[in-house]
Amino acid sequence: MRSSTEIVDHIAEHVLHVSLRRLMYAHTPEEVFRELATYHHLWSFAAGRERQLEEVLRAENFSGAAIRPSVVDELRRMSTPSSESEIAFSVAKWWFNRSRGIGLTLPFAAFRDSYSELQKSSAPNRQFNSDLFEELNSTWEKAEHAGGADAAPGPRR
Repeated sequence: MRSSTEIVDHIAEHVLHVSLRRLMYAHTPEEVFRELATYHHLWSFAAGRERQLEEVLRAENFSGAAIRPSVVDELRRMSTPSSESEIAFSVAKWWFNRSRGIGLTLPFAAFRDSYSELQKSSAPNRQFNSDLFEELNSTWEKAEHAGGADAAPGPRR
């Protein structure tokens, strides 16, 4: 049986994979939203952070039990004209900010280890958005180095 730390780390890895490799997990922005919502709920349960997730989502008038595709509609309205792929990446960024808010540390360093192999792949389900990876990784690193309230919360791995 896996330890709770292994389970939490595994779920965090999947959050990052879904964010960066959406074609492997979903085909529409709504599906990306639902996948990331599910993984955030699972992670918060395994990590004992359900209350933090509820607070983060409640602050945006979002019920933790509901999966609200209207977030996708709002992102679609704010980014016109945009392709569905760009909107899916906006969804990933939206959840990225909620990850930080609940202390879910995304394993960028571990993902970077497979980065060059994935960049060379021509298989659609193995491709990922390297620009999004760099943007999210850079934002995460800046928050960690800044410290204080804007620091990326959660244990360092």
